[in-house]
Amino acid sequence: MPSARMRLAEKRPAAAKHQDEGAFAGRRGPVALLASLFALVVLLLLPAVASAGTLEASSSRLAIWPEYDDPRVLVIMEADLTEETELPATASFNIPKGAEIGMACEVDSGGGHACKAYKLEDKGDYQTLTYQVETQKKLFVEYYYEAFPATPGERQFQVDYRPGFPSANLQIEVQEPARSTGFTVEPDFAPGETDSNGLQYFNKQVSSPVVDEVLPVKISYSKPDAEPSVKASTQTDGGSLGGAATSATSRNSLITIAAVIVFGALFFLGYRTFRPQPAGGGSRRAGRGRNQNVVRTSPVKQQGGRKSGKDRSSRGAFCIHCGSQIPAQARFCSECGSERDG
Repeated sequence: MPSARMRLAEKRPAAAKHQDEGAFAGRRGPVALLASLFALVVLLLLPAVASAGTLEASSSRLAIWPEYDDPRVLVIMEADLTEETELPATASFNIPKGAEIGMACEVDSGGGHACKAYKLEDKGDYQTLTYQVETQKKLFVEYYYEAFPATPGERQFQVDYRPGFPSANLQIEVQEPARSTGFTVEPDFAPGETDSNGLQYFNKQVSSPVVDEVLPVKISYSKPDAEPSVKASTQTDGGSLGGAATSATSRNSLITIAAVIVFGALFFLGYRTFRPQPAGGGSRRAGRGRNQNVVRTSPVKQQGGRKSGKDRSSRGAFCIHCGSQIPAQARFCSECGSERDG
């Protein structure tokens, strides 16, 4: 006839199976929540990393204005993207090292500039400016750089233009500074119109310029002073556009913070859900049985020194496996089924 311990061992696999099924069912809720949070992270990060591939412009423009409203050289780059260009996409503009970026924007149909957060990457002799184009297909970048000392005298410098993406047509214009003499621009620039400030422009058309291939523009002239052609405006579009750039940066920062919070929640829930459970079937029972590797009898105030065996057996003992109290008459623990020791 099988003993009580054998009968208990036969029942344990089924009990363990039900316990595992219950634990799995209890974890379904947290697992579903983890999946939802992961999907939220993907949706948050998608706009920041989405890219539709290489840009292509139907036309582009390079404007070089030496000493216009600043003793340095102002360079403006514009591009009209083709209708086939899919957005969002990454725009790349190659600029000189040490340039001060004025604006990097996308322009709407009404002429409104939405400045973007941009990145600069060192390319050795030059650097590449990149930013995400999200909704508009007209691009605008301007920068200032110091091509010569801001002193009276002769100026000779070269602007190296490297297209960052394909364009069917490139228009280059160079503005002659006020009070300059002996102005020349090479190669093959033709004189053009004069604006309301009396400043003359020189133009050149280039069909399908090669991406990353240098188009040099050589400029030379003399000037008796170091003053700009016009006074810098105290209230320019750059001030309001700076706020737009700040808003774009703030939006990206909020996305980053939200992603960090969600990842933290994912880690915490994952740890709580899938951490190893203590042996013994539960934290309450395991806690009661902790460090109970010996039989413990109920504490009895000793009278006259030693307790009798009758006193010990009448008060029962504690199970050495789970810590539950075993009645004096019982052979097996009612909690875990282990045979009483002693």
